This record gives sequence, C-alpha cells and structure tokens, in this order.
Amino acid sequence: MNVALLLLIAASGLRAGSDMRDVAMGDPQVVSGGAATPPTITLTAQPYTRTTTCTGSKTVTGTATDVTSVAWASSPSGDSGACTGTESWSCAVAVSPDATGEGVETITITATGAGGTDADTVDIGFYVAGSHSCFLAQSVDGSYNSTLSDNDAVATWENIGSSALDVTQGTGASQPTFKTSIVGGQPVVRFDGGDLVAAAAAADWDFLKNLSDSTMAVVSFKTTSAGSFQTSAATMALSSSTIGKALAYNDSTVANGIRIYQDTGASGVSLCTSVASAAPAGVFSSFLALSDSDGSTGDDLFGYINGSLACSTTEQAANVAVSTCPLTLGAACGPTFSLTGDIFRVSIYQSALTSTQRDINQAVDEWALGGTFPVTP
Repeated sequence: MNVALLLLIAASGLRAGSDMRDVAMGDPQVVSGGAATPPTITLTAQPYTRTTTCTGSKTVTGTATDVTSVAWASSPSGDSGACTGTESWSCAVAVSPDATGEGVETITITATGAGGTDADTVDIGFYVAGSHSCFLAQSVDGSYNSTLSDNDAVATWENIGSSALDVTQGTGASQPTFKTSIVGGQPVVRFDGGDLVAAAAAADWDFLKNLSDSTMAVVSFKTTSAGSFQTSAATMALSSSTIGKALAYNDSTVANGIRIYQDTGASGVSLCTSVASAAPAGVFSSFLALSDSDGSTGDDLFGYINGSLACSTTEQAANVAVSTCPLTLGAACGPTFSLTGDIFRVSIYQSALTSTQRDINQAVDEWALGGTFPVTP
C-alpha cells in the first residue's frame, strides 16, 4: 500500500508532505526563456494642475520598475535630456522657449528596460528664461507654497529670478494675504488697499531709470474701478523727486487706464498714458512696460494691456545717481495709489523682450489661468 501511494505521488507530480504545490508550474518568480518584464513608470504630481516656472528649469520626479534608464523630452520646444536614477528617478527638465507656440510644454518621461519602454507625460508652463526678478503667486515661499496655507499673511515674497532680491513687509497690518484657488485653481497674493511689500535697497533697481533695456510685466486683478495701483515699477516716489518708473492702472489723472511714470529728476514726469485699451475691474489682466533704448530716434518706452500696445513715448534718463525707493509691489513708494485686488505674477527683465517672447509669456499666463485675457475668475 505504501509503495502504491509513492507511485501515485510520483505519477501526479505532487510533493510529499504538507506542500502540495504543482511542481510542474515551477517558481513564479523565475522565467526560463521567456520575455523580460516590460517597465512601468509613475510620475509624482506637480504642485498645481497647471504649474509654471520662470527659472528655465523644473524638476520632475517619480518611480519605475524593471527599468535601466530614464529620459525626458519636451514638446513643442524639442529640448530633451537624461534623468538620474532608475527605480527612483529625477529629471532636471530645462526648457528655454524662444519661438511662437512654445512655453506651454508637454514633458514626456520615458523609462527603458530589457522588456521595452513605458512613458507618461505632464504639462508645465515655462516663462521666458533669464528674468532679473520673478514673483509668482504659485511660489510665494520659493517652494511652491509648501509652507503656506489659505489666508496666511505674506511677510516675504521670495524673488525666484536671478537677482534673488526678495520683497518684504514687517508690519502685520500692511502684509498682503496668500489666497488659494482663486482663478483656474491658481493662488494669488491679495492686497486690501493698505498692503505693500518692498525690496531693501533702491540702488538695486537703478537699471529701471538709466536708459537700460528692461521689461516689467504684471498679471493682476483689481476689485474697484477707480483708485487702484497695480505695482510700482520700482524706483520712485510720486513727488517732485520722482525717478525711475512706475506702472499704474488707475490714478487721479488717468481713469481706468494705464500710466507709466518716468521722471527725469529735473523737469517733471515723463509718462506713457492710455485709456483706449483699458481693462475693467473684476478681471485678471496683463500689463507690461517695455524700454527699448536702442539709440535710434523715436519712441522707446511702451505700455501694453493684454498684449495690445496701449501707449508709447520717448524714454528719458533720470539725472539722479541713486533711486529714492526700492521695488514696491501693491503701491508706489509712499504709499500712493494702493492696489485693492490680487497679483498673480510680476516679472522684470534687464532686456527688452521681443514680441515673440512677450507672446510666449502671455500664452503661459492664459494657460495657467484657464482663459484668454482678460480672464474672469
């Protein structure tokens, strides 16, 4: 009987004892002569559904299995590169948009292994690289607001441009407020009419008043139809000693229009003024002041609203060696003409952006905010 039982076990391919697995199936973790397992890739979510950056690069991270290498490619810019790591990987995605249609980039991350490839994508908005100053409501604390919550006071707004010149406010009652999910799921920095943040040293902003090429852009929302001041273009007090530039979107002289101040320091205020292209209250609009001091005769100071030229005039250099006020957001040095409303982005370049570069930045803003300027929240 025992001999018969042993013969039955041998014939059926079963093991004796409590382990009755079918040995004909083999170990499931061993593939003999079969195809290698295809890789899989998983991306870590970006801070926002429509994340933007002004530094020219953005780190994308994630995990993968059965992978030997990971690489990235950007479309439509065509930039690409290798990533570090395999099972846990990191891609320093560097994109410098320089052509029409670029800026809003689809980043494809591809994992390659013995069993083939797997890929996933994420969209990121890249503003034109090289800004001297960049203040994004998406990154008030410099780390995509990881340390901030809705309704937090903003004592410091970190400058993530190349200059790293932050703006601050030490008085609690004058600090603006960080707000989440205001337009298109995006955050803003909110000013109540008495708030402002300012840089430390006025001399850091002399390039805005000495005939140097420069571009300043503001994307903001104003609550009231009169009396709002979007942001000072940095180096001035609105007085007889005014020098530099300020970009105002409403004041006692220009109702519901754009005005760019530039005082020579001796002969009064030289300015660029327009009400023809003014945007109403209750929407997010884009304002831009551009100085193109190429030495030619004619206009070299321009103001734009939502991409359209609003005014132009001849730029004049201030004859005062040092500015009287540093960069101020929310009000002019003083403060005067305080903003009642929200700011999404402020950026300053030490160059005159071309029409293509301006279009790239506007396209990124509109993508991020989920509409065409003016954008209704």
